[in-house]
Amino acid sequence: LAQWLYNNNEEEFMKEFDLKAWVCVSEKFEVVETTRNVIKQIHVGTYSLDDFNSLQNALKEQLSNKKFFIVLDDVWSDDGDKWSNFMTPFQQNGNKGSIVLLTTREENVASAVQNCHPYFLRKLSEDYCWSVFAENASFPQSNGRAALEEIGRKIVKKCD
Repeated sequence: LAQWLYNNNEEEFMKEFDLKAWVCVSEKFEVVETTRNVIKQIHVGTYSLDDFNSLQNALKEQLSNKKFFIVLDDVWSDDGDKWSNFMTPFQQNGNKGSIVLLTTREENVASAVQNCHPYFLRKLSEDYCWSVFAENASFPQSNGRAALEEIGRKIVKKCD
């Protein structure tokens, strides 16, 4: 859902943003590295800054007087202190309507990020999951199709 929204530049909603960035955070959330990655996404050119304060100031400068849409994807860290430090430039800069969208599989991550209101996606039905899987899987047209379909259905069930 986040990826569809981010990539849909034709929608009026996305046309409103001056800056947009997609940063994969994953399991190891490092404030300095994640800040650097956001800057790389929104700034043409390079910043050879290594210390946290310089990076935060550079990010504030880039966000100043701009409306931004930043996706932080696949977040696992629920360290409130790290999130508080990281989010400061986003809260103090940017125009009204700016968005930081965070995707995670962990409920406790949402509570660690300030001003975050989680939206929980419902699970897809098993039949719908199968239709998506089958549409994207390549099944042979002859021998072996039934066996592969059975394996595919087991995969769908296991993925829940």
